[in-house]
Amino acid sequence: MHAYALLLVACCCLAWGLYASLAALRPDSNIQIKFAAGEALTRRFEIACYLAEEARSLGVDAEVVETKSFQDSIQQVIDGKVDMALVSSGLPFENSNDIRVLAGLNVEPLHILVRQEFADSGLPLVDALKGKRFCSGEVGTCEQLLVADLLDFLRATPTDGLGRSYYTSVTMNNKELIQRAEQAQHLTGESRQEKLRELPDLIGVVASLPSRITQTLLDTNEYRLLPLTYANAYLMDNLQSASLKGKGIERLYIEKAAIPAATYFGKFPIPIADCQSIGMRTLVVSRADLPPAVVSRMMQCLFEGDFSRRIPPRGPHEMLSPYAPHAASVAYFERNKPLITGKLFDLAGKALSIFGAFSAGVLTLYGFLRRHRARRPQEYLEEIRYVDLLASGQRQDSEAPSTPKEFASYLDNRLLKLKEQLIHDYCNKRVQGEMVLMSILSMLADSRSQLRRSFGQLSDYQSSVMESPDRAPNIPRRRAA
Repeated sequence: MHAYALLLVACCCLAWGLYASLAALRPDSNIQIKFAAGEALTRRFEIACYLAEEARSLGVDAEVVETKSFQDSIQQVIDGKVDMALVSSGLPFENSNDIRVLAGLNVEPLHILVRQEFADSGLPLVDALKGKRFCSGEVGTCEQLLVADLLDFLRATPTDGLGRSYYTSVTMNNKELIQRAEQAQHLTGESRQEKLRELPDLIGVVASLPSRITQTLLDTNEYRLLPLTYANAYLMDNLQSASLKGKGIERLYIEKAAIPAATYFGKFPIPIADCQSIGMRTLVVSRADLPPAVVSRMMQCLFEGDFSRRIPPRGPHEMLSPYAPHAASVAYFERNKPLITGKLFDLAGKALSIFGAFSAGVLTLYGFLRRHRARRPQEYLEEIRYVDLLASGQRQDSEAPSTPKEFASYLDNRLLKLKEQLIHDYCNKRVQGEMVLMSILSMLADSRSQLRRSFGQLSDYQSSVMESPDRAPNIPRRRAA
């Protein structure tokens, strides 16, 4: 029977080893996903295309999908139209509980472009706004949401306290801005000036560096980058009410950013020095139910390929994010985590402390119960002494028989039962020590021998009395009950 059981176990192990070998040698099948990345003319879209190209080498056929805005990208992920998306951190969106973050990429700074004459005046943004046309993109875009929150912080509203116009808000998408800027570049004279007048006086653009939209506007030689003087003050004012969560920009996730000197081309390098600003980190997000196999391959592409050397990514544990990390992304970072860590030692120490305290309590209770259950040698000795007193007639027992022969048998049975009880208690560890056992057994044997001798003489005496009444040995008699 045991041989058949071992044979069955061996066959199961061989079958499992064969299956594991075939699974390891089998090539990975291609996985198809859709990747939302905003407008096609943005730097973010280029990053998504490069990422998709690298993902194909890992068996992931990623199709990059153009979307209109941040809200459009998130909504398509929630609706299941796309599997992943590149979005900005800190933007509000309701019902985003099914969104998970995989990694963080670069910070996209806010570019504030103003006409050259305003830039030369050295006025801050609030003063440069007066009576001007300001474009921050279409409603729902990251530019529009961030600029609206920034202007609210700067106490700049479209109308002043007297109802007079402070600045005029202009809505243009990136395609319109690029189209008009490119048209102005190919015109001269009055036609060029007329086309330039169609462009806003101030423009806010949130984009990865270098931004194609920003470069196109700078190529008109009409705009300059304006530093954001109140960047630090804006970032420090991040104690927003929890009741406003999901209804506006969450400043906790907005980061300090800078546009490095000479990032853009012009008559001279633009900007001349680092341009202080604020920015929003690009996040790689997905649906919560995206299979772990897909997430694992995308994490390899983000953190192990050429992409990581061009745009250093950050793990979910290295940054603040409004979304919970995907379980597979957490598993990716924990795959090389040592099995024995300081945390493990702490847990082991706590476990041993609890176990030690519990064991001490159990052992103490066991010792108490054992001592309570154990029988003292005095109990057996008291019984032997009592039997000896009965035999000598110094004690009386109402249950003992009256005839000497039956009385002797009664006492011998008591000693015999005591011997059996002693051996039973010793086997059950209620009596400790071999020397104690031997001593009590020796005393029992002496008592039984003495009992036999005494009542043997008594029997001989009775016989001799019957034959000759004058013969009577000096043997103790049992008192009548």
